[in-house]
Amino acid sequence: GISNGFEGAASLLVRGGNANQIDLVLDGVRLLNVDHAGGLLSAVPSFGLKSVTVYKGGVPGRYGGRLSGVVDFRYRDGREDGIYREHSVGTALLRTGVEGSIGKRGVKFLTVGRLSYPTLIQAAAISGQVEEGVRGSGQTLVLGDGLARLSFPLLGWRVTTSYFVSSDVGFEQFDGSSLLDRFSFQWSNNAYSIRARKFLSPRLELSHQLSYLKYKQEFQARVWERQPEISLQRNSLDEANYGRLTFRSQADYQLTAKSKIIAGLEVANVSNTGMRNELLQATQFAALEQDILSVSPYVQLDYVSAGDRLHAMLAVRGDFSPTVSIRSPVQPRLRLSYRLNQRLNINAGYDRSIQFEHQLQTTATLVPTNILLLANEQSGTSASEQFSLGLSGELGAVRWTVEGFHKSMDGLLRVKPGFEGSASLYERFDETSYAFNGTGKSMGLEFYLKKRKGAVRYTLAYTLGRSTRRYETLNQGRQYPFQFDRRHDLNFQLSYHPSKKTSLHADFVYQTGISLTAPILVSGFFYVYDGINNARYPPFHRLNVSLERNWPSKKRADKTHTFVFSIYNAYARKNAYFLDVRLGRTTRVDPATGATRPVIEQQLIARSAFGLIPGISYRVSIVSKR
Repeated sequence: GISNGFEGAASLLVRGGNANQIDLVLDGVRLLNVDHAGGLLSAVPSFGLKSVTVYKGGVPGRYGGRLSGVVDFRYRDGREDGIYREHSVGTALLRTGVEGSIGKRGVKFLTVGRLSYPTLIQAAAISGQVEEGVRGSGQTLVLGDGLARLSFPLLGWRVTTSYFVSSDVGFEQFDGSSLLDRFSFQWSNNAYSIRARKFLSPRLELSHQLSYLKYKQEFQARVWERQPEISLQRNSLDEANYGRLTFRSQADYQLTAKSKIIAGLEVANVSNTGMRNELLQATQFAALEQDILSVSPYVQLDYVSAGDRLHAMLAVRGDFSPTVSIRSPVQPRLRLSYRLNQRLNINAGYDRSIQFEHQLQTTATLVPTNILLLANEQSGTSASEQFSLGLSGELGAVRWTVEGFHKSMDGLLRVKPGFEGSASLYERFDETSYAFNGTGKSMGLEFYLKKRKGAVRYTLAYTLGRSTRRYETLNQGRQYPFQFDRRHDLNFQLSYHPSKKTSLHADFVYQTGISLTAPILVSGFFYVYDGINNARYPPFHRLNVSLERNWPSKKRADKTHTFVFSIYNAYARKNAYFLDVRLGRTTRVDPATGATRPVIEQQLIARSAFGLIPGISYRVSIVSKR
């Protein structure tokens, strides 16, 4: 039930939802992007990570504002027994991390920083072949992120402060037969948080959190046309500035040893400014400014029956705003798991959710080109309702799950076909460029197997699914496939551990090709279409392999070395992330005379992101215990 976009924009997609419909939370702060360009590297560092919890359904009441699930990243406060250090260097990544405690007063800290350069080897291989605005195809990416946390006691409270930053900078250039495209970009998350927790009694815990997220995105598109000389045809700059200030207060009360009630209130103020500057025509400047204030109370009951046969969660959340109309503000949620016997469980869930914010994908590139929008009085909010039912259990060392789901969505928003590059996206939030009040349906059957023990371990996940959209003003009002509708989605991970020091890993992905809108007839300079998303990309598949070897230091017992050799896309599959039909210049041979002549004709342009990428890394870990 969890998939990704196309290679080069690997945002998470949960149960047929849009990429912007999943709640990405880091230590209580919602992020707008957790994928570095190309999806090669998560923007959330693994060092110090305590847990990653994914909710596809049965979402707790404290989460809101997204239609399709939650991914919650939680970090440790820091080790209590000393200082732990870890340093890595490789062909595509530098990382350093330190965590531990200071003194004997309960002060803990964690800090990690990473710098990645995944295209370095590729750039070196094509050095001299790419010249900006002149010739050549290639990409340059520099990716980085960092996290700093400090936790300490204060007047009976446990206070935790944190700062998180992630950022990409780079460009992509594509040299076609008729056009030369170059996209330069940068984006960044800056998240600040302070949280205070205290047990007022053995049963009652109170917590408060104040957080702020600043997200910035810039995207510059430059297009040169060959006729036959190169001339600059387009030069535009898109910018987005998003800020979210949130305060949350929550009380957890342990009713009995098997039940707990949680109640809380979240207040958030969101501001968003988007703008486009046509640099070739300085007078064309468009800007969009939006603000939303929301107040969200919630209450939740967690219950476990005697004998642990029944686990239940019942939650109700409300989202209210004085600045925008709310679609179904009251949102009940339910999650049940009942143990039929020692090895078999039946699971069920129900969710109602609403969404204030939208990130609309406009262009298929390796970089974020999203239009950030907030709901207004015209469009209102989006809403979803989901039912799920399944079985889970164990067969020896193998855990398995089979679950079906059905999700319906309304109040959806999208950019109209043909307006993806329009300045009016920022100038007018109306029917000129956008389609409002769309509906969506997704359904699927999920299969999951996991073997956790032994020398050979594996995970197999497969989803048979379908996802559709419908807008009154598009496609003659007919239903059409969602862009990321995939009938088959398979992921297989295999690892072999011949010893405690050595392990081998393989990760294979197969997915039905995503949908696109393609012409059924080309006549001169005119395209004829018969519907939206009427065609498919080729199937996507890729194999990654790696070998990991670790060994203790001979001179220091507290020091461990690790060597990793990896190959991304081991059989060099050219997975297309962009297909387009456009005019191209080529040559033809006259069969009668043998002479060559230039011809301008329609051509299918396919772009693929990454070929085979080998990687080597070395890591050293040091534990200094007290």
